[in-house]
Amino acid sequence: MNLSFDRPPNGIGKYTPSRGFIKHALRLFLIFLLPASPVAREAQESQSAGQAEVLWEQAIAAKGGREQLYRISSLVMWYQETVRNLLGLAVHRGIVERLYVFPGKSWE
Repeated sequence: MNLSFDRPPNGIGKYTPSRGFIKHALRLFLIFLLPASPVAREAQESQSAGQAEVLWEQAIAAKGGREQLYRISSLVMWYQETVRNLLGLAVHRGIVERLYVFPGKSWE
């Protein structure tokens, strides 16, 4: 692979890139810019969406199926929370409880 430029015979004038240089530049273009094309991005997104859908269905099956999940009427969550100021000092600590009643109500 020749990456040098050919000199004109008299040393005066413009340089012209050699064929090896042009081939190498074209390969680099294809390697780096083609994967970033919208077609490649769309293919990757559709593959990722397909994997996410399969994973979601596996999670539903692990919980007993959709019928079992539709029977749930409420959900209680609680966690311990620490609120910090800009200096990183704890200014509030407490337990947060949340009640969700399906299909669209929640209390904190």
